[in-house]
Amino acid sequence: MPDTDTGEEVLEEVVDLLCELVRFRSTADRPDQLEALANFVEDYVREAPLHVRRYRFGDKPALVLTTRDTTEPTLFYQGHLDVVDGEDEQFEPKIVGDRLYGRGTVDMKGFVALILHLLKRKALEGNELDVGAMLTFDEEIGGENGAARLAELGWRSKILLNGDGGYNFALTYAEKGILKFKMAVRTQPGRHPYPWQGQNAFDLLIRNYNRVVALFPEQDVATDTDNWYTTFSSYDVRVENGALSAPHYAELKMNVYFTKPWTAEECFRRIRSVVDDRVELTLLSKSERVYVNPDN
Repeated sequence: MPDTDTGEEVLEEVVDLLCELVRFRSTADRPDQLEALANFVEDYVREAPLHVRRYRFGDKPALVLTTRDTTEPTLFYQGHLDVVDGEDEQFEPKIVGDRLYGRGTVDMKGFVALILHLLKRKALEGNELDVGAMLTFDEEIGGENGAARLAELGWRSKILLNGDGGYNFALTYAEKGILKFKMAVRTQPGRHPYPWQGQNAFDLLIRNYNRVVALFPEQDVATDTDNWYTTFSSYDVRVENGALSAPHYAELKMNVYFTKPWTAEECFRRIRSVVDDRVELTLLSKSERVYVNPDN
């Protein structure tokens, strides 16, 4: 990596590295691919005088690379190398015109490729930058075995730049909180022609779902250009019923993306207060709002 490389040559090197990263099917249910990708990253930077620490949290690896032997570099770049699963062809990168297509190119192997190239290049040049990269492998499933675990071990920085997110590629200094939960209903239903003989679990779930939705009316005014409102998303709807009877079980999951003044605790408390006792509420995960003063 000579210092005389042109911008086009650097871009070509980053693109080549990104293509290699994309070829790893680094999904949560493929621990062998996660480990292989962590090995690849270590091999890629091996010739550079970087300090590399590798961890394992649960069944997920994590890597920290720093230019100095410190746990508190001035600047940390943060990224993740796991991806959501896709079709086989999505893991074979393809360049069309000036665009590269492949699983994780934006979220977020492209950013990681750029940072790995930067750290390796600057370290080989003997640059004394005080920077590091924090790379995790479980962000797509909630991040419980990622950055928080590294922070518990004492990793800190004065500035942290996470290349994931940034609505419409804007620099983000605030983020909504997230509350994930499940609603489930079990009943003794009647047969299809005789609904009065019991309670339809799906009907009961929908009635309570509508009460929850009514807590967040800002969903109706959010747009691409004006979206700093509390919103929600429902998914994984599941219903069980017999051949001749109405549903005896129904469930769905919801994510609430909340802004000020909501907190995760208050949000879940309000949800619990509007559903009736026949609804089983299960908290799946939560994360509070984040705000960093842009004038800091």
